[in-house]
Amino acid sequence: MKNQEITPLHLLAALTNQADGVVPPLLAAIRHTERSASSEVERELGRAAKSSGLHRPATGRALNDALERAFKEADNFKDEYVSTEHLFWPSQDPIATRPASS
Repeated sequence: MKNQEITPLHLLAALTNQADGVVPPLLAAIRHTERSASSEVERELGRAAKSSGLHRPATGRALNDALERAFKEADNFKDEYVSTEHLFWPSQDPIATRPASS
């Protein structure tokens, strides 16, 4: 995808596509299949602004905010590192995952 910026949706796409990751079972537990979640994320990414030519996408502010929330969440739990779980829940914030053009 030649998106202009890397967003929380890109992070969510990576997390939902990890076959052996913790996110697919979490989604299954809430009756949201991995395939449908991944399809929804890919559809939303397809709607995001695109660039052409040689372009290196920038990390978007929303992703930076989601990463900061994940680090704070890890700190709140006194965890030594940021794990997938810390990354997954902040990325679910509907405001953070909304494309900038919305």
